Order: sequence, then structure tokens, then C-alpha cells
Amino acid sequence: MINWIKTFFVSEERVERKPKCGKCGLGASVNMLIEFQTLDMEEMEEKILTRLCYGCMEDIHIRYNPKWIPEPIMRNKNE
Repeated sequence: MINWIKTFFVSEERVERKPKCGKCGLGASVNMLIEFQTLDMEEMEEKILTRLCYGCMEDIHIRYNPKWIPEPIMRNKNE
């Protein structure tokens, strides 16, 4: 009787799920490794490995990359 009830709620097949983004929770597509250094550029042993989607990766890249230049805004020809 219990096995019959389980058939409605428990599936035997395990579906491999895509890992989730560590920032927004959507499907992740990029692994990001964060390494820490002192101001004297000495490496520390602490590192963080996280998964991100492309949108969150761009946000973090924009926020922490001092060489980032925004893309030019193109005007539509129809206007």
C-alpha cells in the first residue's frame, strides 16, 4: 500500500539540474574564482569559487573592473 502511494509522489529517475547562480538564483553558466591579496600584493590562501549567470557576471565585471568602458549607444536610423 505504501509503495503504491509513493508512486504518485516519488520519481525514480534523477534529473540532473543545472547549477544555480550564487547571486540571483537563475541557471548558472560561468564559474568565478575570487582570489584575495593584501595591498602589498601578497597572495592569501583564501579563495572563493562561485557560479554565476551571464547577467550577474556582467554586473560584477562592471562593478569591479576599473578598465571597463561602457558600450556606445547607437541611435536608431528610423528616428
